[in-house]
Amino acid sequence: MDTKFLNRAANVRNRNSDKSVVDFPVNIFPMRFADSSIESSVQGDRGVGIVRMDTQDVIARASSDYKLIPHVEILDAVESMFEANGLDYDLTDVRTGGKANARMYADYELPEHKIDIQGEEFTPFVRITNSYDLSVRFKLVSGLYRVWCSNGAIVTRSVMNTQFKHVGDRADVTKITLRVDKWIEELGIVRVNLNRLVDTPIKVEIVREDNGKRFLHVLKRHPVVNERPASQDILSRIFTTQKDRLAIVDSGILSNNLKETGENLYSVYNACTEYATHYMDKPDVCKNFQKADGVQERIGQVFELV
Repeated sequence: MDTKFLNRAANVRNRNSDKSVVDFPVNIFPMRFADSSIESSVQGDRGVGIVRMDTQDVIARASSDYKLIPHVEILDAVESMFEANGLDYDLTDVRTGGKANARMYADYELPEHKIDIQGEEFTPFVRITNSYDLSVRFKLVSGLYRVWCSNGAIVTRSVMNTQFKHVGDRADVTKITLRVDKWIEELGIVRVNLNRLVDTPIKVEIVREDNGKRFLHVLKRHPVVNERPASQDILSRIFTTQKDRLAIVDSGILSNNLKETGENLYSVYNACTEYATHYMDKPDVCKNFQKADGVQERIGQVFELV
């Protein structure tokens, strides 16, 4: 077993709550050809260059209808939305990555709206993503953190799920809205569905083929059909590689959660969120964050939390 998995608490990464890391000047400039003869002969959209001004890094090239959405303006707009709706919030994690720190990921927790599941506290959070390098669109979604270990999953579908392209009026951050009553109602649905997972038994199977390869299946028990129990593989719908599915076993994450909360879907849910939050998501590798973020979205969908 990889020793990095033995101390679960040690894998909880440090968080940064300082907005200044995303507050740097970025601008866009029309593209031009250095050779004037080529410049005069080119027709159509030359596009724009996206430049970080304090370092003079050219981040990316975009079409002429690209509209810049500064990271810090997004965070200010989200905080204004919270305040307008009377919501207390804590900025608990903000970080950057990619060339010239062009990508931003930020989490806000809403501590006054914690919910209780089997004696454990879960805190709602809002996640914001944005980029200047065209890799990530501006997106705002909501999820839940398990308080004691900060495992997270994205659970909401509509009332706080916003995406804007960096084009024209669609890139107006003042259009961020939230219906608090609907959002609170949706949290109630999530609470009911998380409790439902506790009552749903599962079966864990590890199959070793003749070539030595192992395959893990976590099966959700369905009602008996034609006198035989039907089953559905859970992990294959969440993790795209067998390597990740087996790592949940080899790390001890799945067995630890099964011991803590029983052989049910709630344990599998917590194992998936623990793995995605603390092992897939490396603080300095944006590609890993994007992968983990996608897994956290699929967790909410596969476990049908909303």
